[in-house]
Amino acid sequence: MHYVADDNQFNYGTVVNNATLSQKPPVYYVLLHIIYSTFQSVDIYRLGFFINAFFLFFSALLIHKIGKLYLRSSWVGLAGAITYLLSMGCFSATLCITPYVIVDFLAICTLNLHLLALDKEKVPVYALVLLFFVNIIGNLTDYSYLLFSIILSLCVTFSFLFLDHMKSFSLMLLETILSLFFTTMFYPSFLLHIGTGLISSWHHFMSKTSMTELHSDSLSNVGTLLNQMFSKTFYIIGICLFLLFICSLFFKKGTFAQHWSNFKERAYHGNFADLLIPALTLLYFGVLTYFYGSANYYVLTTTLPFIFLFLSYLAYRFCHALIHSEFNSGLITTGFLLLLSTVSLAISEPHLEFDQTDNTVSYAEETETDNCIFITSDTLSSQNHISEIASYNQSIVISSTKLNIFKKQISLKDLPSVIVYLSNDDYVNGTIDKLTKLGDFLVAEQLASKVDLDGNSIYIYELSKHPV
Repeated sequence: MHYVADDNQFNYGTVVNNATLSQKPPVYYVLLHIIYSTFQSVDIYRLGFFINAFFLFFSALLIHKIGKLYLRSSWVGLAGAITYLLSMGCFSATLCITPYVIVDFLAICTLNLHLLALDKEKVPVYALVLLFFVNIIGNLTDYSYLLFSIILSLCVTFSFLFLDHMKSFSLMLLETILSLFFTTMFYPSFLLHIGTGLISSWHHFMSKTSMTELHSDSLSNVGTLLNQMFSKTFYIIGICLFLLFICSLFFKKGTFAQHWSNFKERAYHGNFADLLIPALTLLYFGVLTYFYGSANYYVLTTTLPFIFLFLSYLAYRFCHALIHSEFNSGLITTGFLLLLSTVSLAISEPHLEFDQTDNTVSYAEETETDNCIFITSDTLSSQNHISEIASYNQSIVISSTKLNIFKKQISLKDLPSVIVYLSNDDYVNGTIDKLTKLGDFLVAEQLASKVDLDGNSIYIYELSKHPV
């Protein structure tokens, strides 16, 4: 059981400071801290589940609304909402304490407001105001939202430019700039974190020996998404469904000139949500792969609402082209996707962030290093990991608050590589960054994130001077 300590209740300053040191935005953790401080007798993980379920409910309502209003079918929205709720990725993210369910909700809100702006000849003032506040909250919830909102804002803003709606173009551009400015005003570390992330991602990208590894990350993420959607046994079914649904795009009769004329008419009225959603999803997936590689399971779940919404739309169009009945097409589409998602969920196990016991003695042999740094804390004691530490020829046990000792007594610069063990209490990102700078390491790679025999969350990193 995990609770907030009595002397740490409603201590927002500490929460924000910890988020800053860990290079994370603070809103999600402040929200958790408020709720956990209020309900002291309830386990943290149970409260985390109910928080995620609350936002998940409203996400489903918004998905249904987008399908009904902008994809012109309530069946599309219903099928998209159901398949998203029953997907393994959504189920796993809901069970874990992660901000990505809330990021999903905010991203769907943002998409809804942008589609509303496109659907109107003039951008409503209330939509701009709501978008302004949603963007600030989203930016301060998780930085994956920032990537999504920037891509969506660019797509919609330049759509207004293409449609020659200069006033709408200027208003949307101004709103994006102001939301970023006020985000920085509320959380000054925002710019530092984004800059650090960009530099780190650029170095990671440039360290690739070829495009092969980037291609490998993309394929790995595609496999992860299929697993989140239909489980591993449904890879082939998922691919076949997608290819089959793509055929629905060609079921409308007419010449190319007629199709182009129809597209221009729709574009003039801002009615191209069925084109914006897949384009947005592909761009967002590419950016996530570039910035996160293939290491983060949960951040990919932020693409699921849009993937399921678009697949439901294509499935509905395919059925409607064959049956010519809105009710029957919607019923068949929803029933089929519901059956597929239910069976997939029944035969799969959820992916939990810390669902394994760390029985590994060490990573010394696997990573060809004999050096270990064990960061002690109030919850992570070196006494319970003596055998693990002893497997290394050179082991250093030290507190995260005393890392400066390396400058005086121990030279990290003489070590080609080192394994680092630390826990949540050690401000993982900040501690790893400090060690990387002290030792002039080029690469910091996370090897594992597990739970030890005492129930403590452990992160294991390898710092190396050799590029990947």
